[in-house]
Amino acid sequence: MKIKVRGVTERSEVELLGRCGVDGAGLWHWVTGGDAELTRSAFARRASDARACDVEPVLVTFAADPGAVDALARACVIKYVQLHAYQLPKCVAALRRPGLHLVKVLHVRGGRCVEERLIDAYERAGVDSFLLDVTSGDGSVGSTGEALPPAVAARLADRLTRPFYIAGGITGAAREAYGGLLSHPGFRGIDVSTGARDRHGRVCSRRITAIDEAWRGVGVH
Repeated sequence: MKIKVRGVTERSEVELLGRCGVDGAGLWHWVTGGDAELTRSAFARRASDARACDVEPVLVTFAADPGAVDALARACVIKYVQLHAYQLPKCVAALRRPGLHLVKVLHVRGGRCVEERLIDAYERAGVDSFLLDVTSGDGSVGSTGEALPPAVAARLADRLTRPFYIAGGITGAAREAYGGLLSHPGFRGIDVSTGARDRHGRVCSRRITAIDEAWRGVGVH
């Protein structure tokens, strides 16, 4: 299984992820109001830093302009794009090309998936994988620290025909609650934000190690 930490902004954070064996670094661009938003130049630097540390850079974006997203991905040699807002299937279809892995976030709010009726359309459009995440009660998207309800995640997992990742309150201690999902044939890994940080909001090697040990244990990375 894979572990990705999103909201990375500094070279030192990328280097820490590399030392901890984290697979991916979520880099924010065009995330309106995001506290980890990177300028284009900073995004390019962090993407380069990630590759140098053997960590896969992932573009995490709210943008719905396929041309702009694809241009940035090409310019910064990005292989993974995470559409983290409410982009429609037509955006996925327009971005679809060889060598680009498209991850579409499915948002869970109040015990239901906001985009559930569009899942089939996303799959027809060419989504490579999904990320199950939680929105807060006020509708905030991404890095809310709120937990993904395991029962809802399990139901959605059985609904999908594409691989999936999970996010939302992921910590080492949360592993037990999602035990059933780890054996699901579509499960590919976890996306962590708040759970990988200390009380000051800094990426923390101790917390990442605890997550790694709990979720990957003696399994193969």
